[in-house]
Amino acid sequence: MSDHMDRKNFLKKAGVATAGATTVPGLLATEAFARPRHHGTQRVWTFVAVDQAPPTNHVVQPRMFMEGCGSFDPLTKTVSGGGRFFLFDNDPARPTPKPLIAFGSWRATTFVNYDTKGLPTYAVTQPAILELLADVQELGSGLTLEVICNVGAAGAAGQTGEEEGWTLMGTPYGNFVQQSPPMGLSYLSIPGFSID
Repeated sequence: MSDHMDRKNFLKKAGVATAGATTVPGLLATEAFARPRHHGTQRVWTFVAVDQAPPTNHVVQPRMFMEGCGSFDPLTKTVSGGGRFFLFDNDPARPTPKPLIAFGSWRATTFVNYDTKGLPTYAVTQPAILELLADVQELGSGLTLEVICNVGAAGAAGQTGEEEGWTLMGTPYGNFVQQSPPMGLSYLSIPGFSID
């Protein structure tokens, strides 16, 4: 796969072949692993996915594209990184372009938890759930973000029990969770890597 696949083609492929997408962990971390830096217990996280929240009084179908990457260390309980997002109303009755509600950047602020669920690593991937706090432009500070990494190629030994992707709790538009089937990818690395 080219390191320079454009976002439109990636999302198109992720949406069409979501079930197969979970079997390609680390797809998003290509650049980070092109020049791996060994940093002891540091790990890399990355994701790109589209989630949805329940309807509100003013938004029929709150849907958010969000992407991000960074490093974390479960031993020192540190996290860094961030990314970009856009939130829109995916109201099926409205034509495209769909109404844009908010967009901007976000950053990881606080490590909360890292749970491997006792699952073994698979190559350079660790199926697990990373929980952190994030400041999301226009949506709030200290929001709870989970990055959930499953590894389809590992079978049952690569499944956390939650859907692949991310969740974001506490926004003014409700809690954003994965669609079913999920649309996107996430990745958590084994120790020894970081994004500088």
